[in-house]
Amino acid sequence: MIICSNLGRNVHNFYQLFMTLAEAQENIEHNSADMYEGSYDCAVIEEMPEGVLCGGDIPREWWYKWRGSWEKGGYKPWKKPKEYENIIGFMHRINRKNGV
Repeated sequence: MIICSNLGRNVHNFYQLFMTLAEAQENIEHNSADMYEGSYDCAVIEEMPEGVLCGGDIPREWWYKWRGSWEKGGYKPWKKPKEYENIIGFMHRINRKNGV
């Protein structure tokens, strides 16, 4: 299962579930359903093991950063921000250091 979340200005928002990585990437890269909303500078795709919605490790993540204006910009691949290096599971926002 693939989970997309958008993040910005100290807020995060669970966005959508997808069955394939390709669907999730297309959704973010084309800003489907206005995921950006003028506020969410980052987006993350997380691969979740089947049957798990929280807890455990996230096998893989793909990060995106909004580049450009609202009208002509888009999410582009990006490295995971340092402030999120210990955070996994943005659907539930689990901190690897303290489990909160």
